[in-house]
Amino acid sequence: MFASKIKELRQNQNLTQQDLAEILKVSRSSISKWETKASYPDITTLIQISDHFSVSLDYLLKGDIEMTGQLDKEVNRGRFILKWYIELPLFIISFFGITLILNNLLGVKFNTVTELFTAILFYGVYKYLDK
Repeated sequence: MFASKIKELRQNQNLTQQDLAEILKVSRSSISKWETKASYPDITTLIQISDHFSVSLDYLLKGDIEMTGQLDKEVNRGRFILKWYIELPLFIISFFGITLILNNLLGVKFNTVTELFTAILFYGVYKYLDK
């Protein structure tokens, strides 16, 4: 579906694949691959296509199960990266920072029980703020 739509939109504006490639700042072969279903554009490029041709993303994507599946994978990959490479290290650094502050400023001596209590408390605050 997307392949035929982008080709039709391009031809309606009398654009060559090269012309559209220059507008979108991609290679001509990328346009060719999109039009032959060999690959799909990323979400940022989809938005550029939508803006250039003054059509909705819904129009471009609706009915193309394969493409929407790929976009879902892209979004999930982004969530995975955010969760494991950004949120988790920040959580760990923050947890140990709070532990250090409680130890130095309040004189709380940490053992297994207080560490566990602090972890549960911090996790609760983290989840509350994550809403």
